[in-house]
Amino acid sequence: MKPNRRQFLTLASTAGAWFPFLKAGARLKPASREEGASAAAVVAEQANPAPAVAPIPLFDGASLEGWRVQGPAQWRVESGELVGSCDSAGGGWLVTQGGFEDFVLKFAFRPASGEAGVLLRNAPLEWSRFSHPEHTGGRTMGVYVALTGAHAGEMSMLTLDAEGREADHKPIPAPARGAVDSAIYTGACAPIPCAGINDAEASRTGWPSRPSIHITPQAGGWQQVEITLRGSACPWDQSGIGETLDARSQFGTLAFFVSGGHGEPVRFKDLSIFDLTQRGAGLAENADNPRFHQMTDLFYAEGVAAGDLNQDGIDEVVAGPFYYLGPDYTIARELYPPATINPAAPTEHGNYSNCFLSHIHDFTGDGWPDVLMIMGFGPRPSFSAHLFVNPRGELRHWDNYNVVPVVSSETTQLFDIDGDGHPELILTQGDQVGYAKPDASDPTRPWQFVPVSERATRAPHGVGVGDINGDGRLDIIAASGWWEQPPAGTNGLWKFHPAPFGASEGEPALRGGADIFVYDVNGDGVPDVITSLNAHGPGLAWFEQQRSAQGEITWKRHMIMGDPATPMSEREHWEETDKSVAFTELHALAFVDLDGDGHPSIVTGKRWWSHGYVYDENQVNNPPVLYSFKLVRKQGGAVEWVPTLIHNASGVGTQIVAKDVDKDGKIEIVTTARKGTFVFHGPFKS
Repeated sequence: MKPNRRQFLTLASTAGAWFPFLKAGARLKPASREEGASAAAVVAEQANPAPAVAPIPLFDGASLEGWRVQGPAQWRVESGELVGSCDSAGGGWLVTQGGFEDFVLKFAFRPASGEAGVLLRNAPLEWSRFSHPEHTGGRTMGVYVALTGAHAGEMSMLTLDAEGREADHKPIPAPARGAVDSAIYTGACAPIPCAGINDAEASRTGWPSRPSIHITPQAGGWQQVEITLRGSACPWDQSGIGETLDARSQFGTLAFFVSGGHGEPVRFKDLSIFDLTQRGAGLAENADNPRFHQMTDLFYAEGVAAGDLNQDGIDEVVAGPFYYLGPDYTIARELYPPATINPAAPTEHGNYSNCFLSHIHDFTGDGWPDVLMIMGFGPRPSFSAHLFVNPRGELRHWDNYNVVPVVSSETTQLFDIDGDGHPELILTQGDQVGYAKPDASDPTRPWQFVPVSERATRAPHGVGVGDINGDGRLDIIAASGWWEQPPAGTNGLWKFHPAPFGASEGEPALRGGADIFVYDVNGDGVPDVITSLNAHGPGLAWFEQQRSAQGEITWKRHMIMGDPATPMSEREHWEETDKSVAFTELHALAFVDLDGDGHPSIVTGKRWWSHGYVYDENQVNNPPVLYSFKLVRKQGGAVEWVPTLIHNASGVGTQIVAKDVDKDGKIEIVTTARKGTFVFHGPFKS
């Protein structure tokens, strides 16, 4: 099941030709699928560093490298210019080998007696915004902009056959001048008077209100052209052509056209394109801080993941609509069109991003890691899992497939739970705990949900995986207990063992924390459980597994950190060494050896304003802290946890990455939430 355009925020566009992922100043090195390009062949070269936001040159001034000729026109290079001529009335094309989606295109041209134009987003007819099957020839469609004649600057929807001949041509009606520009959509103005809003254009539907096409005369008969395409090509259109184009590929090649000239040929120069799906990342005030890097201070996501998406040996960071390119994370590329989220609103139960959780794995088996994202839409979102398929270096948004239509848990895990060598998504669906299994023949098809639990009313918080009873099989853990995985080949539901891994007080729907870990905390050889108790309240604890002579398992709760409202005189039983540390809303946990000494730490923090600014909820005025709690074993099986403040103005969302993402030999911590997206560099002190 695929989302419609309005529901999915125009999530994914479609495909085209083949360019590498770009890092700062990378040179384009095209490679097509037909040529069987290897991963190494499509990694951006770094020989000539340039600014991260520099335009991409389309023409080297000396050859037609990166272009192909289609149709009867003749093309050559002369004096650093592209020169095109065609005696045929049908005309011909010079087409880029690679494609683009959202961009600013700039060039200059000098017209002759014939026609000249440029075709944008030219993509196969079989491609849509959600699917890109292998192109085997045939018709293509794109947006044509006339450069000469009475219709210069006007747009058309143009269809070409495999030889570049025109098969269909539908002019795109121009917007009615004055009608749109004279009206300001005031929206919900309070508390600012509507009269004080001078420009509300960006909040208006059908914006931009006219094509961003500028053709400006220059000296010597040259014309300077600048064209911007971002999202819909003609959102003002009411004729149906705009809807057709929106359903089509928004990623494709661009091509120059010449036709019917018998005298001076058409000349093009100064060709460049600015890729709008890539941007600089990082704030100037902390760019030189070696301890952390803030990629953005805007709210885009609450789920974060890391993996080597472009196969350069360094992990990229995925945070909602962006993936940030390692190792310095100063460049962001778009997975899908981004929308900045208001962290709170006075009339809603908080504002949420559409990215709640993310996981990275090569689900398609093509050697390029994909992104599985748990997404939700609306002020009270319902969640579903979407597979974003890696475009293998193409400069476009990623194809997405709604593979799990219902995800009820607010924490998920990715594990090979059934031992088949491929990971499954561990989750709650409706009133059952289980896992979603990809279709081995086509992981873009809907995944099969395999329940392991009986049906029951369940809170959405708290999911973990681990071998609780030491039988070598992974069990599934939730706030209410754990499900014992039976031997391979056993059908039916798993045996349930009740256990109090969540809060024992408070609203039942909010009991249960976040990520749940299985680890032998006190060194007695028996696995224990570590988790937060309430994702929207207080409590961090570990549960000591105790076994009777008959093998019966019971649990003893050890409070690491409790409620900030607890008086200091009543905190003696907390196992953190500094009893003054207390915060709420521990909606994400990581468990990792931060300093390489063999002793793991819990990494967690406050999911600040998790339901928006609700005044009486969970100490909303307290800072969005990020802490580590280092495990220290003592004599007699006792333990302590040493808290260390990592940051006091970032907090956590619903996931934490704790791994060596930049491959420098030290652990990094990556978070994203309402304060933005951060990477914190080790080593971390204890």
